[in-house]
Amino acid sequence: MSLKVMAFSDLHVKGDEFVLSALNRFRRRDLLSRALEISRRTVRNWDDHVRKGLIDLSVKHARLSQIEASIYEGLPAKVKGDCAPGDVLLSVPPPPKLKGDHAFIQTDNSAKPETIEGFFPLEQWSDSYSHSKWRSFVFAPRDQRAAVRTSALAVLKDEIGLDVDATISDQACHIS
Repeated sequence: MSLKVMAFSDLHVKGDEFVLSALNRFRRRDLLSRALEISRRTVRNWDDHVRKGLIDLSVKHARLSQIEASIYEGLPAKVKGDCAPGDVLLSVPPPPKLKGDHAFIQTDNSAKPETIEGFFPLEQWSDSYSHSKWRSFVFAPRDQRAAVRTSALAVLKDEIGLDVDATISDQACHIS
């Protein structure tokens, strides 16, 4: 029995135009790029209540989709012609959740196993990580990143109240 190995470039898919466009971009390794970083470093009002409104989007998928659509709608007509609504993505990961009730430490052969929380402050570590290391990004096709960034800045300010410093974000996303 012979096994034929197909290269990814040999695949020919018929169907939805957006899916075909995404597959073609994937074949060319023309992936979506960071257009805007949203983090403690880039948001001026990070300590305000607005951060929670952003992080809540990690579980409010319909609201997240609305914001992505608003960012796309805010683009100039020419940019809209060069990218599809699905090409503008807002990635909002949930904060880490660590549970120590399944992790035990036994300090000695004769010692009773104790939960890891007796040795490491997991809840405080998780809160600290969420405050200082957590990041969210807006992604877009490489050639439309600047326009998507501009639209995202306005939408995130209007709809969530985030005051993102575009200069710091541009440095992090390598937009010149």
